[in-house]
Amino acid sequence: MKKTVFSIFITALLTASCSTDPTACFTINKGKDVKLNEEVQFNASCSEDADTYNWNFGDGATASGVEVKHKYTTEGTYEVTLTALNKGVSDQNKAKVIVTK
Repeated sequence: MKKTVFSIFITALLTASCSTDPTACFTINKGKDVKLNEEVQFNASCSEDADTYNWNFGDGATASGVEVKHKYTTEGTYEVTLTALNKGVSDQNKAKVIVTK
């Protein structure tokens, strides 16, 4: 009996210490062509095994969370970067957004 309990404890301990690396994935509700001052929603719910989501919108603005909103106030092409993190391991995904009048 003691051997079985010990074996179960070790298995549970080893399983708890294993973590899966995150995969960053996101969608943009307006597509990649955005109008100036239009609110755009970015959604990282397609990411896997992440517990923190950090966004860089390419225009100096940042945010954190699974779903975030942002408005671009200047025309141009911006690279949006999502960094998905889990226990110190990260993955990034990038997409270009073109902002026009």
